[in-house]
Amino acid sequence: MMRIRLFSWLILLACGAIPVVATAQAAPPRMQIDGDTQVMLAAMQKVMQRDFRGAEELYGKAIAINPGNIEAWLQRALMRRELNDAAGTAADARQVVLLANRALALRPNDANLYYHRGMGYRFLRDFPDAERDIARAIRMSGQESWKTDLQATELEEKEAQ
Repeated sequence: MMRIRLFSWLILLACGAIPVVATAQAAPPRMQIDGDTQVMLAAMQKVMQRDFRGAEELYGKAIAINPGNIEAWLQRALMRRELNDAAGTAADARQVVLLANRALALRPNDANLYYHRGMGYRFLRDFPDAERDIARAIRMSGQESWKTDLQATELEEKEAQ
């Protein structure tokens, strides 16, 4: 959970949502960023440039560095979905669900894991399980931004019928 919060903070910093203020004081200690997180940041830049193929490759590198990085698997699934790679999307989504299930056995009250698993189910087009997990994550965390994903899942389900 700490890693996800750090990753969210880094996204905000990279997007300029958190201002960086220069001071005359001594430089603070540098934050150590894992190799897979560095690659994830580079992948996010590719996404912002709408270079989904480049982002997909970088998320693959992050997975190679840390195969347990559930966020990298989820983001690569999203990139593959954008690239109309149904088989690749499904393969990555299955891995997201698998990793989330393993982690939930150890941390059953982690809303982020329910969200990730729900998104994995969404990409697998298992809409009832996706909606259940995303809704549970929202109830557990109060994370308003996840409501958009829940609504999109419901819309995809209607379109699939």
